[in-house]
Amino acid sequence: MVGATVHHEFHHLIKIWPEAKFIHLLRDGRDVARSNILMGWAGNLFTGVDRWITAETLWQQLSTQLAPEQHYTVRYEDLIQNPERELSQLCDFIGVSFNQAMFDYVKTSTYSFPDSSIVERWRKQLTDYEIQLAESKIAPLLTERSYPLSGLPLLKNTAGLRWRMYLHSRWKQHLFRIRRYGFGLYLQNMLSRRLHLKNWQKQVQRDINACDSQYLK
Repeated sequence: MVGATVHHEFHHLIKIWPEAKFIHLLRDGRDVARSNILMGWAGNLFTGVDRWITAETLWQQLSTQLAPEQHYTVRYEDLIQNPERELSQLCDFIGVSFNQAMFDYVKTSTYSFPDSSIVERWRKQLTDYEIQLAESKIAPLLTERSYPLSGLPLLKNTAGLRWRMYLHSRWKQHLFRIRRYGFGLYLQNMLSRRLHLKNWQKQVQRDINACDSQYLK
């Protein structure tokens, strides 16, 4: 049995492996957006939900092409709060036996056992305005997936708001990279890409990867 985690363009996989089974891990888009900001992939909640929107839209398209026995959706929140039950059901789906030793990864990696306190962190760690920014774009998708809305008034998704949030996100992402990589490496990355100097760009990317590896679990 071979498995892989794919975040982007996964709707093409059915063309390569038409009989593959797909596990769709569904998580609250507000928590996904917050995580994207922490990773430096977005600068605010308004742009932070874009990856979630793209992934859920692609999944909707892909799931219609799959037979019922080929796809399974597990909610992240359920997996964290009741990992044994959810993992047992996943094992049934892929045709393997559940074994308690599957949780031994905590002994051999830096990953910890699922912690239920990380569920719905958006309620505790986002401001009302940040929640409104996210919900102004994904409220219908959240409702379709049975995630309750905050009850805060939705913001009008105007062209002005979109432009301000895009500029703000770009600025915050640049600041994130400067803090993580240092101004020197940040500048080298910018110049090597602008000048299309491939050898320099490869070396810079290796240095960036080395920095990023320090933050991986």
